Amino acid sequence: ARIREAHPAGEAAARKALDAFAAKGYARYERDRSRADLAPPPAAKGSAAGATARISHHLVRGELSPRDVYWACRRAAASDAGPSKTFDRRIHWRDLAYYQLHCFPGMGD
Repeated sequence: ARIREAHPAGEAAARKALDAFAAKGYARYERDRSRADLAPPPAAKGSAAGATARISHHLVRGELSPRDVYWACRRAAASDAGPSKTFDRRIHWRDLAYYQLHCFPGMGD
């Protein structure tokens, strides 16, 4: 039950997590991305407002698309300190890897 509370499923929960990350976490991602121990602010419990994105499970289940993530982060970068090159690269490489595995299934052997 604790995992379900920490990682709620569904498109609405995915959108909430993405919005929280784009609003508060994206600007800090470059500096704090390896700090999973940094908790979200008390007002954002259950959201992805900490230093890490906490949206992977939504991407895996198809509740968010890489395109959704990309554009949410573009909007956040336009209104904040600028883009996080590391986060942008990780989203692109993740999607490219899935595409290559789909096109070349023997590549993983």
